Amino acid sequence: MNKKLVTILLLLLPLCSIAQIQSTISIGSAISYADAKNTEKFLPIVQPNASLAFNIPITKRISLQTGLMYSIRGYNTVRKETYDKDKSYYLTQYSMRYLSVPLMLSIKTIHANKLQVWADGGMHYNFFLAGSMRYDYEN
Repeated sequence: MNKKLVTILLLLLPLCSIAQIQSTISIGSAISYADAKNTEKFLPIVQPNASLAFNIPITKRISLQTGLMYSIRGYNTVRKETYDKDKSYYLTQYSMRYLSVPLMLSIKTIHANKLQVWADGGMHYNFFLAGSMRYDYEN
């Protein structure tokens, strides 16, 4: 009997709090940074990203954040080698696509008249979707 009651309560809990769930849609761009060794120039590039996030309140001071985020990360590098009077350039372009699922817990630390401060902690689970690398050589 207890298992049935707990199951019913767990199934009804989201229905009680559905009006309080906040959702956010974000579309933007970002610059990815990576440490590329043995390069003359490191050229970060601006890539697009988009996300759909949900803030699900558990109590007045605790909430759960989750959602989906699509991002493209990458960078370009230039490497130069000199042999006597000849110069060789190696150009490399990296591009990687990810789908991220954040799972974070938020705790309200300060609640004043018009000020709320939340402390967030958790993880982003990244799923690699596709990637490409282009390698060019100039002499």
